[in-house]
Amino acid sequence: MNMFNIMTIKEFAKAIGRGVSTIYDWKNNGTIPANCFKQIGSIWYVKIDEIKVFLAS
Repeated sequence: MNMFNIMTIKEFAKAIGRGVSTIYDWKNNGTIPANCFKQIGSIWYVKIDEIKVFLAS
């Protein structure tokens, strides 16, 4: 885990065996809640703690 507790959408997609476009689709249609993401500049990240809570529910 990194000190900022985030990973890129590309890293997350690879970790769960899905395509990057699938993750963006899930983000945009609300399948994964908005609080699980953070935009810094033009790059979107997945918040590790929030995604763990979401996946556990």
